[in-house]
Amino acid sequence: MIVIKNVKLGINRKQTTRKTTLKIVMKMIQKTTWMHYSIIGISSILFFLASACASDIDYVVKADFVYYNDTNYVIHLESSETINPNDSLKIFFESDGSKNINETGYVPPYPFNEVSIIKYGESKCDFLNSGIKAGQGEGPLGIQNYEYRKLSERYYEFKYHFTEEEYNQAENCN
Repeated sequence: MIVIKNVKLGINRKQTTRKTTLKIVMKMIQKTTWMHYSIIGISSILFFLASACASDIDYVVKADFVYYNDTNYVIHLESSETINPNDSLKIFFESDGSKNINETGYVPPYPFNEVSIIKYGESKCDFLNSGIKAGQGEGPLGIQNYEYRKLSERYYEFKYHFTEEEYNQAENCN
């Protein structure tokens, strides 16, 4: 079949052989190049995994995050959690972490996202930004805004108070 096609196209057998050989050589070069990149990539990944395993990240860290509503309004969080006036919400957090973690190494948990909305009652909303770095942000998004107490090794209690001042600074939700 190939010979018939070559005859119809006016291509002789010698040109076809050269083209085929060139294609095979190019594919081999591509495969060899990709093989080198694959080996470098896999080696890099293994190196980073090995160095990560050598660090002190194989420890359990725990925290109690307690949110106090010191306002006269029901607080609605994006997670569908609510905190009644003069009440609190406690969230237990457990994860892998560093042996030498301190209070600034924690990131506030679940009810808050990169941009969060805290809704006071049915009319006021506080739009919070998390900042550039995880755990650094406005209100309950930033770990620096919490009171903390060390309960034991790698176990902290963090307290955040929603205040009337925050309510007064919130905008209308409309």
